[in-house]
Amino acid sequence: MSNLPLPADYVRCLAHTPRKNEWCPRRETCARQITIRHDRLDHPLYVKERLCVSNEFESFVSLEDIEPETCCTYPKCNCPFDAPADKNWCARGLKKGGA
Repeated sequence: MSNLPLPADYVRCLAHTPRKNEWCPRRETCARQITIRHDRLDHPLYVKERLCVSNEFESFVSLEDIEPETCCTYPKCNCPFDAPADKNWCARGLKKGGA
């Protein structure tokens, strides 16, 4: 799951109704829900209780559909590590390409 967390502009989903009595059956395979476990809290995130309001799962984002990152975007990334002075180094092993 190196493609998580999702970008900050993706709305997160808590996967339950306001009363917490109805849980989304796809919560363990939805990137909008799983990404919450990987988010860093150093920038604003938008979270809603349950995005999919019908059995159509209109807001579902499959973990498999998320494109993994292919190049390092430090310092814009969500990497939990600070990069050392070496500009060619990435804590996640990605090639440099985006700062």
